[in-house]
Amino acid sequence: MARHRKASLLAAGALLVFAACSSTNEITAQRSITEGSVDSGVGVGPGATADPGTSGSTRTVTTEGTRTSTGGAPVVPGGGPVRMGRGVTAGSIKIGFNITKNLNAALAAVGFGGPSIGNDERTIINILVKHFNDHGGIAGRKIIPVVFDDATQAQGWDALAEQACSKFVDDEGVFAAVSGHVGGTDSLLSCLAEGQVPLMQQNQWPYDGDYQRRYAGYLYQPSRMRPERWVPQYFGGLQEAGYFTSGHKLGLIRFDAPVFTRIEKMMRDDLARRGLKFTDVSVIRTPQSVNQFGAMAGELSSTILQFRSKGITHVVFDEYASIIPFFFLTQAEDQGYRPRYGFTSINLMGTLEAQHGKEQLHGSIGVSWLPGQDLTRSFRDDPRYGQGGAFEECFAIIEAGGYERSRIYDGTHCDSLFFLKKALERTNDLTVAGMQASAATLGTSYDSPYTWATKFEPGRTDGASKTMLMAYVDSCTCFKLRGGLRDAG
Repeated sequence: MARHRKASLLAAGALLVFAACSSTNEITAQRSITEGSVDSGVGVGPGATADPGTSGSTRTVTTEGTRTSTGGAPVVPGGGPVRMGRGVTAGSIKIGFNITKNLNAALAAVGFGGPSIGNDERTIINILVKHFNDHGGIAGRKIIPVVFDDATQAQGWDALAEQACSKFVDDEGVFAAVSGHVGGTDSLLSCLAEGQVPLMQQNQWPYDGDYQRRYAGYLYQPSRMRPERWVPQYFGGLQEAGYFTSGHKLGLIRFDAPVFTRIEKMMRDDLARRGLKFTDVSVIRTPQSVNQFGAMAGELSSTILQFRSKGITHVVFDEYASIIPFFFLTQAEDQGYRPRYGFTSINLMGTLEAQHGKEQLHGSIGVSWLPGQDLTRSFRDDPRYGQGGAFEECFAIIEAGGYERSRIYDGTHCDSLFFLKKALERTNDLTVAGMQASAATLGTSYDSPYTWATKFEPGRTDGASKTMLMAYVDSCTCFKLRGGLRDAG
């Protein structure tokens, strides 16, 4: 495997996606849900049927049923009695947190080095939970944290997701779960939805409209953006920035899981509307575990030869969590191949600038909707710095707890808990169905610490609504913002 350079703290933290629980099977089993009164009428997407998978396993869920509170203040004053679902009592709400216990060990597994400051997710969660509980909790209830540390790298990602799900659903009966930034694909989501547990999902797997419909009521991405909205932003932004030069030849590198096939079609359609097209596409097997990165590196080496033979001058990506660019750019430099790249927030631009030099990144353009991970050199690079709001509030909480601020891990866990608080404190129906109905009424009112702006409405739980262009600047060897906010709907 090609050599790797050391990176900064935030780059190191971001790449831990490789070591966390994930899956490359969009649906691992036909889900069988026994709907109790706790969430009556809400399944894996109302009116939808999950695709049959290959494992054949099912989880039959039994619940305690919805309870009506006879004590304690209503969530919404004057709003009547409080309905409480599983994991909720008059005084507490149980929340699951899926994190990576030893980030440095995970880094070592992919041959990546970096300092350890700021990536202790457990400490960050402890600080946030204490702060929330000292200030009224969520919906007037103390948070009871249930933490799953996916510490081992020996197992496949599906197995880790199943273990986390079993703890949250079968053992602890949490109301909702929160994923860390380093999470993987769809295994945890599909299992939790089967167990009727909503997931605040912070990983980079590209959940498209199919997922949003199938898992309605169970998938929430407060600062993320579904492909149907980011694909036009991607190519529209690149075109606006002058990326598509005369005589260019555009190559796409993508993973082979079904969602990436769907995204490629979205990309082809969007390019066609702009009078553009791909010259060549390279399809890479989606890794099932860290152990498969060696084989993936071999495929990427072949891609370089393929693209060179076709004269590819510009390269874009259809992947997740910078897995492909992380390896591809290093190998490309080793082989003297230097195309012009187009990136999005999914490709973790802050990580790439720390890992690779200006020889590879010269002329690169990016489209950002996650400044919390794209702007990593300084907090002052973020236009929200010094403006108050959730961005400042999050870091103030962490620093007051005696820990050093970290844009990635502080921001994602703040985002999940801030969102839960916002959605659940607008309703007296503390059930899955109640949360779904409440979140649909948020509109543009939710202030996220991790994205530029948000918008929620019925059928939409991917909140990010604005993007900004970024351009790589050789003199600082970093990405800088370019222009103003762009409306992503």
